[in-house]
Amino acid sequence: MSNGHWRTDKRIEPFAPGRCATKRVLEYVQTWQRRCYLEDIPDEVPNKIAASGRAPSWRAVAIALLQNDLQLYQLGYARPAYSQQQRIVRIAQIAMHGAPADGTQLELPL
Repeated sequence: MSNGHWRTDKRIEPFAPGRCATKRVLEYVQTWQRRCYLEDIPDEVPNKIAASGRAPSWRAVAIALLQNDLQLYQLGYARPAYSQQQRIVRIAQIAMHGAPADGTQLELPL
C-alpha cells in the first residue's frame, strides 16, 4: 500500500478570505426579512414566482447550493465586474449624467 493513500483524517477545505456561502445565505435571508418576510422565508413558493425571483425560498437556496453555485448568482448576487468594465461604466455615467453615480472622481490617464 502506498503511504497516505488511505487517509482517515478529515480534510479541511481552505476557503478564500471573504464571504463564504453561509454568510451569503444569511445575507440573502436578512435582505428578504427587511423587505417583507418579517419572520422567516418560506420553504417553497410556486414555480412561476420562484423562476422570476420575486419571492425567496429555502428551496431556491438548496437548489443553488446543490448546483455548486457557492457565490449564489442564481439568487441574485451580481458577478464581480472587472476593473476595465468598471472604468467603462463610470465613463458612460459621466457621459450621460455629468458625474459617476457614486459621486467619486474619475481619474483619466494623460
